[in-house]
Amino acid sequence: MNDRSRWFDRIAHDLRGPLSPLQTAAWLLKGDAERLDPERRRELVEIIERQSRRLARMIDELGDWSRAQQGRLLGVRDTCTLPNLVDLAVGAIPGCDIDPQVDDACTSRQLDCDQHRLLQALKSLLEYAMAHGGASLSMACGDGAARIDIVAGGVPVDPEALPMLLDAPDPAPFDEGLGLRLPLARAIIEAHGGTLSATQDAAGRLCLSCTLPAS
Repeated sequence: MNDRSRWFDRIAHDLRGPLSPLQTAAWLLKGDAERLDPERRRELVEIIERQSRRLARMIDELGDWSRAQQGRLLGVRDTCTLPNLVDLAVGAIPGCDIDPQVDDACTSRQLDCDQHRLLQALKSLLEYAMAHGGASLSMACGDGAARIDIVAGGVPVDPEALPMLLDAPDPAPFDEGLGLRLPLARAIIEAHGGTLSATQDAAGRLCLSCTLPAS
């Protein structure tokens, strides 16, 4: 069995994950709805809503991955400032209290970007770091480029895992998805003419570094 076949087998397995609780909850509601007490009915409806959202996210990941392979991830481009983009990404994450450290040179820098996709990428990087011990974010700007560093505050990262972190699906997704969010983040950033790398900082913590063209 080649790598592609294994990957498709894993996708099929992962997509079946939400289906079992969905089918069970629907069967119970269909067969015993009148005999179920209101609290139990609410629990079953919540299961259906939660697993439906999870399945939708997984299908979205798969669709984005297909678009990335075809080089058509990006939509309409516009200009936005880097600090505003980061603020929107932080604000889109429930319970996120990160205080971005912004270099003064970045305040007026403009990005020519698909804002929706860049927000998607930054949100994925932040949520990954937060799921691994918390996150800090800093921005610096130089000649024609902006750099965003997101550092995970958890245990030191295994350096042997770094080469595959941005290239291959995560076998143990942090969000119960298909494990494609970091590779997709890289594809989005590279589609904007930027780069994304995963390294260790001086303390051995994971550092996700994104560079983007900025005028």
